Order: sequence, then structure tokens, then C-alpha cells
Amino acid sequence: MLPSQERSKHLRTFRLIYLTIKQTLKKPTIICLLLLMPLLSLAIKYLMPSGQEELRITALYVIADEDGNAVNKRHLDDSMEALAKSLESYDGLFVFQEADSVEDLNNTLQKGNAECGYIIDEKLYEKMAGKNSRDSIKVIVNDSTTLMPVINETLYAIIFPEAAKNKLIDYIENDSAIADLSGETYETSDIEELYDMYFTNGSTFHFSYDDAPSDYTFTRDSILLSPLRGLLALIILIAGFTGGLAYYKESENPVFAMLRVRFTLITVPVLLLSISALASLIIGGVFNEIPRELLALLIYDAIVILLQFILTIIIKKGSLYAGILPVVILGCLVFTPIFIDLEGIIPILDKLSFIWPTKYYLMFF
Repeated sequence: MLPSQERSKHLRTFRLIYLTIKQTLKKPTIICLLLLMPLLSLAIKYLMPSGQEELRITALYVIADEDGNAVNKRHLDDSMEALAKSLESYDGLFVFQEADSVEDLNNTLQKGNAECGYIIDEKLYEKMAGKNSRDSIKVIVNDSTTLMPVINETLYAIIFPEAAKNKLIDYIENDSAIADLSGETYETSDIEELYDMYFTNGSTFHFSYDDAPSDYTFTRDSILLSPLRGLLALIILIAGFTGGLAYYKESENPVFAMLRVRFTLITVPVLLLSISALASLIIGGVFNEIPRELLALLIYDAIVILLQFILTIIIKKGSLYAGILPVVILGCLVFTPIFIDLEGIIPILDKLSFIWPTKYYLMFF
């Protein structure tokens, strides 16, 4: 091929691309899609919750009187006040948080914002000392809890030291061999002091974890996803269909029967919408590393363009081609994780999802 002929061919190609871009940007559908992408990003960014949230595992408690009314801490006896302080200061896998009332405790659990709740009788230690502690603590459970047994054991461990001290004092002063010496040889304060010393002096073994985390949180993965990436991928797919429809509209024209013209008609809207998608990802605050984003979009664009190109070769009627569009959109919405990730719940969907183009973009993230 002569240099002049080759240059002429390149000019014809550039002219074809230029005219196609110009014609594409005149279409109301493309303009709407180009504007829809950034608007969609802003809407999802500010209106929808994140697919993941970091939570502190919480157990609620309220110290109540016999009528079920919350008791102010200032009105608690020393033992119950010490218990309340121990609960508040506990910082492990979960935290104990005081509820304002029994009603507040119930409402919080119904919303699923706590694992379980405890309604503790204000006379707990008094009843335990009198061997009449039934119903002194009522447990209300969140239906989805898995940690309630562990929290129960922790609560018992916090209650035990004060209850055991009271039992020891009662035994020594009333039932032991030295009960008659109470007030002469020893005072109640002496028993308390010795109990505290032997309870905390480190004479028993303990475990020390050098790399133990100082804060415990867990991430709750929601089945609901942030749909931005999936919707952008779907819009790019629709753009490919608009290019295919443009071909069918002019298919009687011999010029449009040329494969390179058909290829250009499909490619131009896909690439234009992909540029808008990149900008929308930045606006939406979900843009990752540039190489990864570009690679994902280029591979996805190639799949969309190839799919549309093959469909326009196989399908001879534009009406049949247009009828495929809603089926493909519905399939992508149902079988790929755009709004809801069902693949973990229904394993077969993982295999079926590879039929739909959007899967190949979303699998990068």
C-alpha cells in the first residue's frame, strides 16, 4: 500500500470516529446517560448507607426496682453501686451500656442495636444473701444474637466477687467457729480487706497476651450493597445496546454494512460512558488504584463491545435485538451483585452470574 493510500485510510478512520462521536452526542439517550452517572453517584454517596459498618458489640443493662422502674445510681447501696461501676469499666470483646429505662432497653434490642439486655434487681445481693435470688436478673435476647451465653458468663464473673464477699462475711460472723469474736477480735472491715487482698494479690496463675488488641470491633457485612459500581456497569452495557440500535436503524445503508462502521457505532458510546463512569466513581468516593480501575473498565468495555458486535451479526432484526435488552438488564440485576449479593446464600447463583456481562466488571472489586 502506498504511503498516500495508507494516510488516506487513517484519515477516513479518524473521520469516521469523529462523525460517530458527533452523532452520538446528539442523541438524547446518550446525553441523559452521561448526566445520569454523576447524579447517581452523588445520590448513592449521600443517601445510601455503606455496605459495611463497624460496630461495637454491646450488652445493655438497667438496675430496676420491684416495679420495673430504673433506679438512679445515687439511690443504690454500696454493693450495687460497685456492680454498676464494674459493668461500666469492663472493656473486652463487648461493653456493658446502661439503658435509661426498661422500655429504652427493649426498644434498642428490637432495633437490633445490642446483643442482649439485663434487668437487674436493685436488691440483687440482698436476695442472694437470703437464698431468694430467683428472677433477680431477667435477660432479654436479640433474636440474632450469638454471643449471649458468653456475655452471661462475663456478667456472672463480674457479680461473683461482691456476692462471694457478702457470703463470706455472713458465714464468718454468723456460722463460723469464730462468730462469737466478731466485734472484739475482728471487724467486718478486716474481713473485707483480707478478701480483697487474697482475691487480687496474684497468687493464682493468669494469662498475659503480649499482642492482644486494645479495642474490639467487628464488621457486619450487609447483604445490601452500595449499588454504584453495578449501576454504572449496567449503564455502560445499555450504551452498547444504543450503538447496536444505531446500526439497525441505518442497516439498509451499504456504508453501515461495513464491519468497521458497525464496530465504531458500538464502541464510541461505550467508551464515552466509561469516561463518565470513571468521573462518577471519583465523585462517589469509591475510586481505587488507577491501574486497577482502568484495567477493570477496559476488560469490561471489550466484553460489552464484543457481545454487541456478535449479537448484531447473529440477529437480523432490530426489533428482536431491542427485545433482548430488558432481559439482559433484568438478568444482571438478579444474578449479579448490584443491589443484593445473594451468591453466598444461593450457591448456584455464583455459576449463573457468569452468563451476565456486569459480573466480569464487579468481580474485580
